[in-house]
Amino acid sequence: MELSQYLCFFLLCYFLLCSFLLCIVCPLFLCEFMFAFVSY
Repeated sequence: MELSQYLCFFLLCYFLLCSFLLCIVCPLFLCEFMFAFVSY
């Protein structure tokens, strides 16, 4: 595999992983933050 193809593949995987993490982790983090904010 060429370097450019490898880089593209890596970027695609990175983007997918980031979007997955944003979809899963960010709402959870936001919920925790809101819960902590409401608790005060």
